[in-house]
Formats: sequence, C-alpha cells, structure tokens
Amino acid sequence: LPATPLTEGLLSREILLSMKDKFLVNVGRGSIVDEAGLYEALEKKILKGAAIDTWYTYPPVGKVGAPSRFPINKLPQVILSPHVGGSTNQATLKAVDVTIANMRDYLRTGTCRNEADLSAMY
Repeated sequence: LPATPLTEGLLSREILLSMKDKFLVNVGRGSIVDEAGLYEALEKKILKGAAIDTWYTYPPVGKVGAPSRFPINKLPQVILSPHVGGSTNQATLKAVDVTIANMRDYLRTGTCRNEADLSAMY
C-alpha cells in the first residue's frame, strides 16, 4: 500500500493489540502501521513477530540511525530490511515490461492500461 491519508494508521493500535500470536509483514509504508501500537504489541508479545521492510525514521544520508522512535530493532522477534523487499530481478524486469506496454498503449491510443489515480495518490 502507498502512504496516503486513507492508508495512514490503517493497522491501528487496537487492531495490533488484537493480533494475538500473529506475524506482521509490512513491505508497504511505515505509516500504514501505528508505530507505538506495533512496538507495544511486540513488547507485550501479543504479536509473535514482525518483518518490517519499511521504516518510520530514516537517518540523513551518510548517517546510521534507528528505524523507529521506539527500540523495535532491539526486539528478538523482529526482522528488518531497508525497504528493499520488492527489489528483485523479477520485479525490475516486470516494471520495465509494464512501462514499455504503457508507453506503447499511450502512443497508439492516447491512454494507458496502468494509469495513476491522482485522487487516490497512486
């Protein structure tokens, strides 16, 4: 999911605290999952674990920093990656194919099969 006003906090503290013995995987955007609620659910061991490919805080270029205002990265049941979960050779090739198809469609018909929905912000 992209970060938009409609997706912000989609997984609220209340939802996270109800996810007993579940695993959370976030490869979208950090703001989709309530940051404090995620930490609380992990710290209290309500969530069995989390794999987080998107961070809440990003350090300035050339600096090292934590992924959150909370010590999520110190919890043993958390796996972190620096927002590269979708960066595979297959995903890159697919993106090139879709881009070329969009360009061909536009040049032929003036429309694209995959248009951005600006009102939804993606």
